[in-house]
Amino acid sequence: MAAVLIVDDEPNLLSTLAIILEHHGYEVATCSEVTSALPLIAARRFDALLADLGMPQNGFTVVEAMRRRCPQSLIILITGRVGALEELPPERRKLVDEAMYKPTDIPHLLQTLARGLAGRRS
Repeated sequence: MAAVLIVDDEPNLLSTLAIILEHHGYEVATCSEVTSALPLIAARRFDALLADLGMPQNGFTVVEAMRRRCPQSLIILITGRVGALEELPPERRKLVDEAMYKPTDIPHLLQTLARGLAGRRS
């Protein structure tokens, strides 16, 4: 079972994504703040990260921590601000495997997770 960490400051999205991913067989951990996600990343390994780019405490901090701790993890950024992904400097963009805008297209997210995780196992 793949372990997924979801970090988002929107409680409804956080709980909805957790329920959906658990229903599809993923082991899910959630955090609503960057400061609570960092110790969790340090304490265990995750196969994938879904992170809100626009969190108040700089959501990209979570991406950098995950990439250092779990270099092979699948990292998907999620943001509600149009243009935010394109504005990332190239050195940050290369740390991310996929990016999506809110509202999140759940079927596309599930396909992306399955495809991305399968690619890392082969």
